[in-house]
Amino acid sequence: MERKNTLILAVFVIAFALVAGGFFYYRGKLGKPAGESPKRVENKAQEINGRKYYSQIEIESRAFFFAPDVFEVKAGEKVTVMVRSFGNHIFVIDELGVNAKTPDGQVTKIEFIPKEKGVHRYYCSLPGHREAGQVGTLVVQ
Repeated sequence: MERKNTLILAVFVIAFALVAGGFFYYRGKLGKPAGESPKRVENKAQEINGRKYYSQIEIESRAFFFAPDVFEVKAGEKVTVMVRSFGNHIFVIDELGVNAKTPDGQVTKIEFIPKEKGVHRYYCSLPGHREAGQVGTLVVQ
């Protein structure tokens, strides 16, 4: 009986170690892109009445979220969004005709000029990503 209990305990410890190891391995894969990481991009913003309006911004695209998930721009001005992707994603803003693949470990440059004021959702169009919360808000003033 003692030998059976020791065997059960050993199997439990091994299973726990495999699950914990897999968790930390997977977590590391989500948090760090493969290969060398490109240089950080300088965000360019002007502040008017305490609000920041971006002409260039870097957004991180990760497993089921964007950071930042809200930013403001000025109507009629060119906007450059640099998407630093952790995992393969697709950055979409339907109303502005933006639809760009953002490969894992790369920074993808996306440019557009929003013509009218309004609020637009940006999201990852891969199946299940938008539903899991990988969305953000673009405010055009």
